[in-house]
Amino acid sequence: MSGPALAGARGRARSRRAARVLRPVYDAAIGMPVAEGRLRLAALPALERQLATIGLVALAGLLGSLLASDLWRTSGPLHFLVAVDGRPTFVPTALYPVTLLGLALAWLLVVWGAAAASAVVRAGAAILFLAVCSPLSRPAGISTGGFLDDIGRSAATAAYWTIPGALIASLAIDRLGRWRARLRPLLLATVVGALGVLFGVQLALYLKQASGGLPTPGPSLLDSALRQVDDVLVPMVYVSAVALVVFAFDVAEGTTVAVSELGARAAKVVLVALLAVKLWIRLFPLATWQHYLETSPRGALRVVAAVGCFAAVAVAVRRWEKHGEAGEAAEETLVYGTAGALAVPLLINTVVVAFTQLLIVQFSALAIASRLRRTFPFTAVVDEGGLALALLLLLVGLILTWRRPRRTAARRGSGSSSSAPG
Repeated sequence: MSGPALAGARGRARSRRAARVLRPVYDAAIGMPVAEGRLRLAALPALERQLATIGLVALAGLLGSLLASDLWRTSGPLHFLVAVDGRPTFVPTALYPVTLLGLALAWLLVVWGAAAASAVVRAGAAILFLAVCSPLSRPAGISTGGFLDDIGRSAATAAYWTIPGALIASLAIDRLGRWRARLRPLLLATVVGALGVLFGVQLALYLKQASGGLPTPGPSLLDSALRQVDDVLVPMVYVSAVALVVFAFDVAEGTTVAVSELGARAAKVVLVALLAVKLWIRLFPLATWQHYLETSPRGALRVVAAVGCFAAVAVAVRRWEKHGEAGEAAEETLVYGTAGALAVPLLINTVVVAFTQLLIVQFSALAIASRLRRTFPFTAVVDEGGLALALLLLLVGLILTWRRPRRTAARRGSGSSSSAPG
């Protein structure tokens, strides 16, 4: 074989070996997550499939618009929202109608999805809507008379209460048998109309106030509603933390298989290098950790307990993955239950704040709302309550990781003893 041909053969052999070595890492890091996480809409009914498609297209468009942040800033005037840490915060006014449209579409998908779920999910969606959209329940601003000010504000308030009413009505519709298929399109039209009125009145009043040179409180109220959405989505952050730990386990397994192809010496070198990098990243900023421990010891203990809980949940999830569909159901229950439980203190505060806003906006009960905000222990609920809950969940997680293998081993032992000859 000639020199160039031999070099080409050696290069192809190296490429095949590299592909064989890196394939487990690719499967664990990219291949399996993409295959398992891909959305499949074919099994949905035609109406739900169309709504889901519209939602995905809108989501892709909104995410893509983030790349044009400079264009949004230069597209028109800025609206002052609130001062954060002593610095004023502004938002482009051109984003206000886009955000209203996106939020209305999001609530349409949430409400219609909940209308096909259990009674508990429907009740949760109704409470969530009332809590999050309470700042928008009665459009604010200086009234200048006319149809929009006289009728529009009342229509928006009626639309606000119509959404939870539609979710309650969906329970009765499900019990009507053959009438269910005929009434559900009417229910969808009611939800779409209510959301259109609620958010449409907000936009119409904003345009009228802006054109007349009047104060425009609409963007600030929408910002308040979006901040409550952030608080409600905290459990998903915890779910992402558990998913990240499980993902790290998968990548570690794939890397172990890949490194085993390189030989013992190469595997040891790679392991030492990874440990050195990990320790350098985690232990280098010691001053930051010391400052955090000195300024917020309870917060540091809560973080440690939560991380331990996540690690225990991740270990339990990894073990239950081997039990088929029953293990997957237990995995989802464990992950989402733990995430929801850890977020309970913050969710309690969010609900109380939303309730006070509802008292002010809908019933003008400023005195009651102010007294509730002064007397409710917001800080204690998050600090002491969050710490106690994190420690309790850590204990539960340790029990799960300790008892599950023992029970499995006991079953195996009983099975082997029963199969042994007498």
